[in-house]
Amino acid sequence: MEGLHPKRSLRAKVLVGYLVLILVTAGLGVWAVVNFVTLGGAIGQIMQRNYRSVEAAQSMLESLERQDSAELMYLFGRQEQGQDLFNSSGAGFLENYMRAKDNITEEGEPETIATIDHLYREYVLLFDRLRRQNPENAGLFYMNQVKPHFNATKAACRDLLVINQEAMLRADTLARKRSGYAIYSSIAVSALVVIFGLVFGLKISRFVVKPLGSFAMAAREIGDGKLDYAVQEQSEDEIGLLAKEFNKMAARLSHYRAMDLERLTAEQRKSGVIVDTIDDCIIVTDRENKITLINPAAENVFGTMEEQAKGKHFLEVIGDEALFDLIKKTVEQGTGPGEDEIQRPLTVEYGGDMHVFRQRISPLKTESGGLTGVVTVLQDITHLYEIDRMKSDFVSAVSHEFRTPLTSMLMAVGLLLDGTAGEINDRQKQLLNATEEDVKRLTNLVNNLLDLSRIESGKLELDIVHIEPRSIIEASLERFRQQIEEKGAVIVRDYQDLHFMVGADPKKIRLVLSNLLGNALRYTEAGGKITVGAARKGEQIHIWVEDTGPGVPKEYREKIFEKFFQIRRKGLAGAGGAGLGLAIAREIVEAHGGRIWVESREGKGSRFVFTLSVVEQTDRRGGNDGQEDPSG
Repeated sequence: MEGLHPKRSLRAKVLVGYLVLILVTAGLGVWAVVNFVTLGGAIGQIMQRNYRSVEAAQSMLESLERQDSAELMYLFGRQEQGQDLFNSSGAGFLENYMRAKDNITEEGEPETIATIDHLYREYVLLFDRLRRQNPENAGLFYMNQVKPHFNATKAACRDLLVINQEAMLRADTLARKRSGYAIYSSIAVSALVVIFGLVFGLKISRFVVKPLGSFAMAAREIGDGKLDYAVQEQSEDEIGLLAKEFNKMAARLSHYRAMDLERLTAEQRKSGVIVDTIDDCIIVTDRENKITLINPAAENVFGTMEEQAKGKHFLEVIGDEALFDLIKKTVEQGTGPGEDEIQRPLTVEYGGDMHVFRQRISPLKTESGGLTGVVTVLQDITHLYEIDRMKSDFVSAVSHEFRTPLTSMLMAVGLLLDGTAGEINDRQKQLLNATEEDVKRLTNLVNNLLDLSRIESGKLELDIVHIEPRSIIEASLERFRQQIEEKGAVIVRDYQDLHFMVGADPKKIRLVLSNLLGNALRYTEAGGKITVGAARKGEQIHIWVEDTGPGVPKEYREKIFEKFFQIRRKGLAGAGGAGLGLAIAREIVEAHGGRIWVESREGKGSRFVFTLSVVEQTDRRGGNDGQEDPSG
């Protein structure tokens, strides 16, 4: 390394020590390899020299036993089976005999092999003589001649087995001695290597570990912000050079920190000015839902000061449970709520007026993705609500003005069609019928606008009673019986355990069901199926109307509940209306404390579902659950 004397270099000192350690370790490895090779040779000797002979001797004994069983079978009248077993066992005996003969390794084995050969030949000849004996003499011949030869041959095979087993025991004893020697010698050499390693490690610690401790201390001090801390330069080796560079680095860090602090202060002032001058309310909370920042707009709305609010829990300063639930959910999930999760805008009274705020809640994260807090932005949209209210008032006033002339027009057209004002021809009748349909459609539109205006203005009055849901559904179906018959549709009732009461205004819920049934009938082809169902889910009942129409595209499933929104389907017969039915249905359901949504697959139909609250159980039974009714 540049600037270092070769003899003073720490690298040279460590390199010499490592070379010595490597040589000693290599010597230990060679010693261990020699011991293991020797031990492996001893074990291999046991396996290679004697195992085949032991296995052959055991197999010969088994073959002899089977041949003896064959002779007994022959004596008891099963000559053919006995002859086959004797011959097959004899072939096995001879095969193992040849294996033993080819693997003679121990003293005494040749003589034993020769004895086995002689005795077995005599034994085979005696079986041949046994087959030629008369049945009366065969048993006596077996006991006096064959059996003794069988026992002698068997004893010779056992001798062969014992010779090889004793040889294996001797080899095992030798292997154990060699193993013990290898273990103790390896332990001794390993101990020497460990001692040398300890001495070498202590030497290294003098040159490396102690200075590194100083560097660790310096790193901690610098990490705590003491950038003027310096390491002592005590040597001229790599450690000394590292100390010089470390001190230079600390000096540069101190310089950079001063620059960064100045830049950070400027950015913080800029952000503070932006937050303070923005008209929207900004509230920042930490992971414990305590306020860390609140801008002047929020101070004005909630009647507090930032110094007073800082460090306090959100609910201590802003007592809105619904808004706090959204903030808490953001902390738990790490993502802000979507627009569909924010059930209502925030309403706050200040300055003598009621103000409405749109809520936007976002998690505050570090670059690594860790959550540090939540930013809540409240945008004052009171003027939008005022515009919407003025529009609703205008629509309501115009609708009231339209209702009387439309009623008069409808009565006049009816009188003309009845012939009260004189006879009319067929062409005039067609024109009057068309006019009557248009007037009815306009009257229905005006009624819907008036209903929606009353709902939005808060003038919707609900006559809540306890009633069985089945009765509301059946009453709604009855109104559409004739239309369903004319279209040839099939109504399926899917009621699941409706033996309870719900709290609802029957007239308003029938209006909801009428809108849903009307839509289903409008978009269902002739001969299609409309399913009306209801099922209890905990403390709520789900009521649905399902059709087999074209379905609702995914991008429209939220928009269809907005006022005046319609999905225009080219060439679809019966499509029409002003797009108010589902908006009215949603307002009525939400006024009951429920919710309404659509489940749909394009080309597979749609299911509109809304919920009501269960109030009590009943003991009534009956109904037509799951039945089809072609006539509705």
